[in-house]
Amino acid sequence: MLHDPQRFIRLLSDPRHPVQLILAGKAHPADQEGQALITKWIHFIRQPEVRPHVIFLSDYDMLMTEHLVEVWMYGLIRRDVHGKPSGTSGMKVLVNGGINLSELDGWWNEAYNPEVGWALGDGHEHGNDPTLDDVEAAALYNLLEQQVVPEFYTGTKMVFPMYG
Repeated sequence: MLHDPQRFIRLLSDPRHPVQLILAGKAHPADQEGQALITKWIHFIRQPEVRPHVIFLSDYDMLMTEHLVEVWMYGLIRRDVHGKPSGTSGMKVLVNGGINLSELDGWWNEAYNPEVGWALGDGHEHGNDPTLDDVEAAALYNLLEQQVVPEFYTGTKMVFPMYG
């Protein structure tokens, strides 16, 4: 999502359809790449034009999740740092009435249905192709701009949080 910061800022601050993004997560103490990504997000969020639109919750846990999630974006990179398929955390979103926007990987490749979310990618392995980041970033921005945000505002895909 930070691949083209200026385009992302335009998406967040669109006067007709402003976006509020709530980020949460933790990086394992040995996951230096994950820690660096969190640091990059914190620097991005501190920009004055971004600050009203993005917040990072540093003490995130599953109890907090049930009160926050409307659209769950997960697995936007096909494999995690350990080379395993995306986790099942997105499944919890569906049971709580949320909607997924995820890479077609792991369980989402099997469960994806346009009525409950959006899919990114083609569901195939592409190795470590360096051009894939550009392609997938553009696809994500297009999906957000053309479908996710407008559908949120028009109620095309409804979100019904069910707190348990």
